[in-house]
Amino acid sequence: MSTCEFCGQVLIDGKMCDCPRAVAERKKEQIIGEAQTIVEETFAAGPEPLPSESIEMLKDVCALIANGYIRKVSVLLKGGIKANIKTAAKAKIEVERIDTTKFKAETETEL
Repeated sequence: MSTCEFCGQVLIDGKMCDCPRAVAERKKEQIIGEAQTIVEETFAAGPEPLPSESIEMLKDVCALIANGYIRKVSVLLKGGIKANIKTAAKAKIEVERIDTTKFKAETETEL
């Protein structure tokens, strides 16, 4: 037997409380988990995966955004990769990866 940390209701047989704050907290945790999975899939894959420390930092950002501490983070990572993580419509978290590869060459012969 336990009690809800938000409303104090006694919970029997491991049931989850259905008070508005408990429901909102579970939804927020689900959104954080989904966003962290997207970060993992987006930045840990590919020909040059990012270091685990960078991925963990981006995953931590997801929790900060979901908890309302920040609204948007843009990070320039190694290899010209840019990460944007921000709040989106309907209380969602948007994860964006931008690969910026720049190539510049010039002729050896002058005009």
